[in-house]
Amino acid sequence: MLCACHSSPHEADAVVAEVKAPIHARIMLREHEEPVDCAGLTGVVERITCIFHTSSTTCHWLEIDSPELAARPFGTDLNACNSLPPYGARVRLGESPTGWELEVDPSGSRLAYHRPKDSATVAYVLDGVVVGANVTARVPVNWSEVPTLDENLVDLFTVADAETGRRLLAHAEKSGGEAKVVELMRPIAESSVDRWFELYDRIEDAELKSRALVALHERVHEEDAPKELLVGLIAYPQVQPADFQALLADAARLELSGYTDWYSLQPMLDELVARKDPLAGELACRVYGMQVLSSMPDSSQVYYEESADLEVERGALSIVALQKTKCPWVQLALDNDPCSESLRCLTDGGLPDPEADLEDPYDPITGEAIYVARPLCSRAVAASAIKRLAPKADDDEGEYEPEPQIGPLLLGAGYAEGVVSKELLSRNARRMYRYQYPKPPPPDEDGYQAEPACSRPRNLPDAVCKLPLTVNELVFNNCRARIDDKAQVVRVEELKAK
Repeated sequence: MLCACHSSPHEADAVVAEVKAPIHARIMLREHEEPVDCAGLTGVVERITCIFHTSSTTCHWLEIDSPELAARPFGTDLNACNSLPPYGARVRLGESPTGWELEVDPSGSRLAYHRPKDSATVAYVLDGVVVGANVTARVPVNWSEVPTLDENLVDLFTVADAETGRRLLAHAEKSGGEAKVVELMRPIAESSVDRWFELYDRIEDAELKSRALVALHERVHEEDAPKELLVGLIAYPQVQPADFQALLADAARLELSGYTDWYSLQPMLDELVARKDPLAGELACRVYGMQVLSSMPDSSQVYYEESADLEVERGALSIVALQKTKCPWVQLALDNDPCSESLRCLTDGGLPDPEADLEDPYDPITGEAIYVARPLCSRAVAASAIKRLAPKADDDEGEYEPEPQIGPLLLGAGYAEGVVSKELLSRNARRMYRYQYPKPPPPDEDGYQAEPACSRPRNLPDAVCKLPLTVNELVFNNCRARIDDKAQVVRVEELKAK
């Protein structure tokens, strides 16, 4: 009997390179061995050979012998190594360090690891932990040509995670006081305004605080200032420059000129809306126009990359409606699909729940959907949908109201602009007419009730809505529908054979 027994997976750690002074650091290698899967082999010889084979996976890290290292327990499996962060007393190395060398500068604040003929990666060490490795150096390493920790502090702080950032900040305050903190702040603003403000808020010296603010405002006014900086400042009005609204407007125009992403433009427009700047509606109208074009037949996917993005359509239309912007695309969208289900309200005229899908009930016998006549949303109801979009005060604790659906917003914008045509209203009124169908035939001797003639199709009201208003008669199969606009009735009758 052949035993396919295996030993458990095995991990082995080995020191690849090591330095002991002025700090103790080493590059470690962990090799994970486990049996090869032999389940697919059937031959005895092949299975015996396979059983004694193993596959190995390796992981490598740099560690600094320090109290921080001792305070961080390290697992013995491969996953513990693979999940190491790029900062700390242990950091994972991205490449195999086989044959690599490790050296340290006299201050103990910089480590270089490299292969004999390759360039070296420089890791910066502070309080026994690696706080970044963003510099390379030629081999052999000439430490006088490599930036010191203090010289590289700004770049290290800019990309650091929260914990490492706090460590670097404490070092900056200890070595250079608040003036050093101010030096860190300008590049930080471009990557995170939140972090910039956190630093700004902790500065106590009024002159240094003013210097930091001046530097921020200078950067905001530079031609190549990133839009992320402006967007980030929206949340901090207390540090915005006096002409922030004008800067934001210019940035929004520029963003739209090379428009590819609504989600980059939207926060700027939302802030302009809050400031009652009509430019927001003007720019939103352009975006909405692209959405209308993209929904039309033969639209060019090359020029309208946001095709069929309902969130973009809703966002742009919301701003147009809220600011009551004259936008010709609103009339075009309404006239393009005047019988759209999205323009309809509930049977009682109320606003549909934006978070629920309106589904027609089903006939329990036939299993087919039963047509429900839902009226066009009225001017007042559509206006209430737009009212939901109005910015709420920070202390407003009113009941949560989800954003309305696109249809009521479109109608509301149309009513406000006076572009909801009489034809659209009349077509939808026809859809709500009373429909008279032929009486069903009497049951047969077995009690079977035959289906009334001309009772199909169920969506006849939608078809009537789409007819030109000059057409008052519609024939289908062996049936005819006569539209009486004066009586507001559609009479369906069976055609008699001649």
